[in-house]
Amino acid sequence: MIAIDVGNSTVIFARFSGLEIADRIALTTGEMTVPAAAAACARLLGGDDVSAADRDGPAWVASVVPAATAAVQEAFARRRACPPRILDPLRDAILEHDLATPATTGIDRLLAARAARDRFDAGRPRTGIVVIQAGTAATVDLVDRRGVFLGGIILPGPRLWLESLATTARIPGFRAQDADWSVAAPGARRALGRDTRSAVLNGLALGLSAAI
Repeated sequence: MIAIDVGNSTVIFARFSGLEIADRIALTTGEMTVPAAAAACARLLGGDDVSAADRDGPAWVASVVPAATAAVQEAFARRRACPPRILDPLRDAILEHDLATPATTGIDRLLAARAARDRFDAGRPRTGIVVIQAGTAATVDLVDRRGVFLGGIILPGPRLWLESLATTARIPGFRAQDADWSVAAPGARRALGRDTRSAVLNGLALGLSAAI
């Protein structure tokens, strides 16, 4: 099976062998052109025989970026007879929900909630599950003990958090991966930044962690 996760920042291609990932390719969403998607497909599928490629199983796409989705569809159309299946919150019964506007809910949130429910409820009495993702946006979602997706909260992710501060004149841009998340731990003594850089990064580590 081929799975493609099209996010706002990253597109991930993965080829599964059973439940294990046999190969994985990550590209930035901004570079997701048809040639780039075709190159990823060629690596995952291998060979030039379309019918042989189709025997690898279906291709599933979960996307929140329509323009990148179109590039993936075109790339697969060149490589195989069977087009990729674009998952849809309304058409595909991913998870029972209690949403006012399910069509506008990110497919990534629903799939993560479904995966968490399937993984942690397997063979156990059902309990409520909180699902947290930190990408371009940080999301906190709730699945109740019945397995119903109730919705959640959307916050700026680490990169957006820092980019919003970088618009001011005296605060330069930093990378989210430079943040020292240990300052958010209870009892941490280094919470107060003694220069602009540490103040900004500590604000990210403490502020986003506390918000979540």
